Amino acid sequence: MESVQKGLEKLKVGDLVQNGQGHTGIVVGIGYAGNCPSYDKCPFLNPDIHVITPLGKRLWSYKVLELISEGR
Repeated sequence: MESVQKGLEKLKVGDLVQNGQGHTGIVVGIGYAGNCPSYDKCPFLNPDIHVITPLGKRLWSYKVLELISEGR
């Protein structure tokens, strides 16, 4: 079993992601406080992913995310 889903090791602020329910959003922070700029620079084992969606700010688990498009 892979520890990180394919593509998520490159996850960073500004990326477009989709969760397991089909909702999409833009990553605005990674980690407990949302202050890590990318997944690989986050010291936490299972970091929270802070996402802005059409319904507002949400916390998603990285385990249920799929990277749709990388930010600039």
